[in-house]
Amino acid sequence: MNKQRSKTRAAKGWLLGAMLSIALPLGTMAATNGYTFSKSSAAYQDLSGATAVTDVLAAGLKVPIGFNFNCAGITNDSLYLRANGTLVFDAVHSIAFIPLSAYGIQKGNVSSSLSYKVSGSEGSRILKVQMKNFAVGNGGSYANLQIWLYEGSNKVEFRLGTSSVPDHLRTFAGVLNHSLSGTPGSIVYGNPSSPSVGTIGSIGQLFLESFPQQGTVYSFIP
Repeated sequence: MNKQRSKTRAAKGWLLGAMLSIALPLGTMAATNGYTFSKSSAAYQDLSGATAVTDVLAAGLKVPIGFNFNCAGITNDSLYLRANGTLVFDAVHSIAFIPLSAYGIQKGNVSSSLSYKVSGSEGSRILKVQMKNFAVGNGGSYANLQIWLYEGSNKVEFRLGTSSVPDHLRTFAGVLNHSLSGTPGSIVYGNPSSPSVGTIGSIGQLFLESFPQQGTVYSFIP
């Protein structure tokens, strides 16, 4: 069994997506969501020596994280990579970046790919999942994205590469609990260059006004 359930077992459906109720100043600790958010910049580099994920079914392909990763009080040592770019810990806990998860490799360019790599030494390892030339929307746009999971800190990072996404196509990113119980999580919205951050509290959705620029890094730190 790849998870140890704690009192937060009621927390369901973790998705890096968006539901919002309380707006907070950027980078401020949210007392109810357990995460801080920060935006930074870093050069985007394709993964080298990564393991390619092929023949991914709807249920996903199970891969080792390489270390114990805690999300909402649940410790995981493996996850499922899906063809739509979603990282799934179990039936109800997942991580994704929207709108990639709506299309992804399934409707992407022939050169689109999904891969992963664990780097670093014990105690400070990072699982890096790369979505290369993933389809965005239904107009032929693409985007490059990596999701990094950090050992020890349990930090989640979105790292944005090149894209051809039009400005009018909205997106969102964050930690989402579908059940709205337990640890609610956190999302960003508004201007992608200086987004606001909020906590989940309703089914309503707010979005980033446009797709983040290449080199953007969004970090969620428990």
